[in-house]
Amino acid sequence: MQYPVPGFILVRELVKTKILVIDDDPKICRLIKRILIKEDMLVECIASGIVTLPLLKKSSFDVILLDFRLPDMDGFKLLEKIQENRLLKATEVILMTGYGDTEMGMKAMEKGCVDYLPKPFNHEDLVFQIKRAVKKIQFQHKIHKLTESDIIGFEDIIGSSPDMKQIYRLVNRIAGQDTTVLLEGETGTGKNLIARAIYKKSKIKDRLFIPVNCGALTETLMESELFGHEKGAFTGADVKKYGILESAHEGTVFLDEINNASRNVQTKLLQYIETGEIMRVGGNKMIECNSRIIA
Repeated sequence: MQYPVPGFILVRELVKTKILVIDDDPKICRLIKRILIKEDMLVECIASGIVTLPLLKKSSFDVILLDFRLPDMDGFKLLEKIQENRLLKATEVILMTGYGDTEMGMKAMEKGCVDYLPKPFNHEDLVFQIKRAVKKIQFQHKIHKLTESDIIGFEDIIGSSPDMKQIYRLVNRIAGQDTTVLLEGETGTGKNLIARAIYKKSKIKDRLFIPVNCGALTETLMESELFGHEKGAFTGADVKKYGILESAHEGTVFLDEINNASRNVQTKLLQYIETGEIMRVGGNKMIECNSRIIA
């Protein structure tokens, strides 16, 4: 299923994109400013967290590039203060960090960032992330601007274009089939809503629906969460654990951001889809289960 669809192609607005850079490294600020000005964006730089709140109270920005390590507080603490004061409005935050590990990235998105940018970064990565964040804002703005006459309800989804109606028909057709479903689309395009709509219109809507954020789990943890583990399978495995696929028997498991799962986990998922059997971590026998997968 392809999503977004042509009915939601957005026209670029004439207003220039406004970027706020919060970083105490003048070299980084100059670099970012030079790159983004060439992309016809307006860029303002500040060096500390303490001046951020009063600035956001009087000025609005489309995207904030927030450095994790600031002289007066870390980026997460500043982000919390911004959120507490409800100063983000229609603003997306990208965390910049010299600690380019996945765990830091996942924590950033849990805190409300749209993405994170490891340092050092290149021109292409910076521009790509900024433009993706802006597209998300434009998409949300498009939804909010729909008048009541433009809205057609379908579960928790709105939209009345011919392409959206085609998606509704496709969801209705797929929902009644006992088949694995793959949803494709960028972050923010509504894959979660489509997954839940398929579940709610399926014949197993009264059974469990378990969403799993694949991007928030390490490979080891995800393998244990999905397939379970036997007692003593690894350090800390003091008791036997039933995995999500086994626990959701006859129900639905939604694997969000499946592309972030490791090859090892994806291989085991493929085996389950083909055979209907799993093996717990540390186990020695196959276990039958029948959970529908939407990914």
